[in-house]
Amino acid sequence: MKKFLVFISLIFIFSDVFPAHITGVEMIYRYLGPGSTANTKSYRITLNFSGTIGGGAAMPGVVRIGIL
Repeated sequence: MKKFLVFISLIFIFSDVFPAHITGVEMIYRYLGPGSTANTKSYRITLNFSGTIGGGAAMPGVVRIGIL
């Protein structure tokens, strides 16, 4: 019974949590040619942001993309 009461309490405590993350991102990349150093390639990457959710997360000023 004690676990049930804790569970119900947590539901009421966290019931007003809203997400604030960016949705609707489209990534387009285009090959530009060989890179400036040996064994590298150059690409142009375009990100299109189409919307937000949860009251509007701020659009990022800088986006870092890593490729493994």
